[in-house]
Amino acid sequence: AVAGVDSRGVGLAGGGRVDADVVVEAVGVRPQLDWLAGSGIEVDPASGGVVVDEAARSTLPGVVAVGDCAARWSPRTGRRVRTEHWDDALRAPTVAAATLLGTPAVYDPVPYVWSEQFGRYLQWVGWRSDGPAVRRGDPAAPTGWAAGWLDSAGRLTGLLTVDRQKDAMQA
Repeated sequence: AVAGVDSRGVGLAGGGRVDADVVVEAVGVRPQLDWLAGSGIEVDPASGGVVVDEAARSTLPGVVAVGDCAARWSPRTGRRVRTEHWDDALRAPTVAAATLLGTPAVYDPVPYVWSEQFGRYLQWVGWRSDGPAVRRGDPAAPTGWAAGWLDSAGRLTGLLTVDRQKDAMQA
């Protein structure tokens, strides 16, 4: 736990200290990257994120980016993606550290989220394409429903389920 931040670094609640030249605190999902102007780090205009590859490397040698600010290359989708999810903040730093230590790994998870809303259990996995191609169940029925999105090759790319946990697990 952090007790405070000063010009020398971070003071820890347990009495320890982490010395640092720069401390970055990030809150929210809209990256504020104006401070990077002129740094040599490329920012993706479409997503507003720092351009990184699947190993979290930015366009500036020796600099990595993870979390909400990273517009990472996804080999799985063949495009750049920026996800606002706690799992990225938890897992991507391991890949970034490996990259900085000279043993780059690949970070390319399938995004997911779940929630309970108004007595219904919602699950989402993947990415949405142009429109739902597959529907199961009736949204008006209490038994739940699902909508799946397919890519041009007919592969499932995203699935939304409401009270259909088995469909989500199969996806």
